[in-house]
Amino acid sequence: MFGSSSLKTISLCIVFAALSQDAYAVVRSGNLSSQKKMNQELPTDPFVRRQVRFWEAIFQKYKSSSVVIHDIDDPIAMIDVIDFDRYVTNSGNITSVADSDQTQLVKKYIDRYNVGVERFVKFKEEALKFGPIEQRLFEVYNREPESLARLYSGNVRFRGQGGLADTFLAAAARAQEYMPYMEKTFKRQGLPLALTRLPFVESMFNLNARSKVGASGIWQFMPETAREYMHVGPLVDERNNPYKATRAAAQLFADNFKELGSWPLAVTAYNHGRGGMARAARQVGTAQLGQIINNYKSPSFGFASKNFYAELLAANRTYDLINRNGLVKEKPGQHSIDTVLLHRPMSINEVARITKLREDQLIKLNPCLTSAAIRSRSGQSLPRNYELRLPKDALKVMRQNLASNARSSSSNRR
Repeated sequence: MFGSSSLKTISLCIVFAALSQDAYAVVRSGNLSSQKKMNQELPTDPFVRRQVRFWEAIFQKYKSSSVVIHDIDDPIAMIDVIDFDRYVTNSGNITSVADSDQTQLVKKYIDRYNVGVERFVKFKEEALKFGPIEQRLFEVYNREPESLARLYSGNVRFRGQGGLADTFLAAAARAQEYMPYMEKTFKRQGLPLALTRLPFVESMFNLNARSKVGASGIWQFMPETAREYMHVGPLVDERNNPYKATRAAAQLFADNFKELGSWPLAVTAYNHGRGGMARAARQVGTAQLGQIINNYKSPSFGFASKNFYAELLAANRTYDLINRNGLVKEKPGQHSIDTVLLHRPMSINEVARITKLREDQLIKLNPCLTSAAIRSRSGQSLPRNYELRLPKDALKVMRQNLASNARSSSSNRR
């Protein structure tokens, strides 16, 4: 396809069949009553439902070794799938593709499909005579008159989306430790439980997730937003504590909904900003997310923002399917872990000395502690009223120490 040195395209229908055998089989009819309830809480419109179907495929069918080439403006128009685990060369041999070469290869695929689009603009249906690329484009876009019109006008753009089925399954296993607390927190706030699935979209429940633009933690809070709801400082960054960040996320969602009055807008505001979504609704003249996606023009309202709500809905359905099919095991509740407020400044070294815990144990229980807080010779202290998570036996010792110091301070003031 790309010349003698290039690799051969795999037919979309063949790849679909192969991947459906490799990916975990969770695509079954779900619990209708629970889905109906979710739809009442988190409504959709026809365009958003198309997006959800795309993201369900990404989360459920295609592994991280594959890339789906799709239409940017209508993701459900999936054009091709590259399976890097079973890539077929021009000679017909199956080969692997190095990570460093995959991005360039995806670009070559997209470039070739763009050539096909140019031919449809020039020759319309006569472009089919050029070969399988043009035939595949026509097969996808001929399903709907509006889509075919876009193809003939050249109004289509492509991108590659990596599969996430295996990544999502691993994240679902990690989520078991935190989801009970998250659901309890959101339920207490009267929020839809589906919102607790957002860390799948933001971080795949990777506690060490850090973005290039400064977002951090499983909820991927940016520093300026986080400071409205929790402590972000040189010693303590609560964005990295999944429990504290969950409480902050619940409050942020509640604030978004209070101002925007719509869950599709409130969820999208988590990515695009509350002010940004209010401005989008005003400019388009509607709160319907599908209409905003297709009509609102802003340089910052890109693919990620447009697909954010649909990704959440697809993540919610995928996680529920995984649990119903018993593909991950529930983790026992951490009944031996509790929290204590430090009523006085205290260094991590002092905490370690009092509790007899190693620094690595304290860090695992309190991931919001920064490197500055755990340096062995750091003289800096954790802030007063810091919420410290400890095993219950160490918790008892810490509370005794704090009580003793409180009594001592009281006596000294007399």
